[in-house]
Amino acid sequence: MESTHERLADRTGRGKGRPLESFTLWELNGTRFAMALFKIIVPLTLVCSVGVEAWSSWPSFSMGGLAGLLFLFGLFFSLFGTLYLVFKVDARGSTYCKDPAVHLELSAHDLIARDASGTLLGEVSRGTLRVLRVNVNQGKRGLVGALRLDHAKRSFWLSPLPQVGAWSGLQAESFHETLHILDNSQFDALLRLAE
Repeated sequence: MESTHERLADRTGRGKGRPLESFTLWELNGTRFAMALFKIIVPLTLVCSVGVEAWSSWPSFSMGGLAGLLFLFGLFFSLFGTLYLVFKVDARGSTYCKDPAVHLELSAHDLIARDASGTLLGEVSRGTLRVLRVNVNQGKRGLVGALRLDHAKRSFWLSPLPQVGAWSGLQAESFHETLHILDNSQFDALLRLAE
């Protein structure tokens, strides 16, 4: 049976150079994530702590009891708030707390990369952008096949979902960046341009 990542997509009916598809790769913005977490934790912690302390010690008010409740509710809401945000940010297609890293325009025989402001980063046809097959070491998961987009400023690692096995004949690459997940059709189209 033929792998979907080895098949060539049918690209009939389109002129050369016209974009067949365009998509954006997103990266997490740590500051926006921290602010979103802060907006979840602080109001809930304050309201719950003051409410429980006022209810339990009425008509007096204990600052020691309030400090203990602030710690307990702060710990509780920080754990569950972080978990909630991680699921919200990592949801497929989510752009919450993320900034656009690169915008890719894919045509029948070319790939163009632009930054968030629209500035040209590279083109495959001019040799300023390369698409390479790489094997990525994912720790306990082992090796997986991926693509690496290289332009003058940086590199991006791309993988389909579900991930493909390691490419034969290539050594493993260690990386400390985000492995961007693409749809199978997008990965297949980029695979046609890979070296």
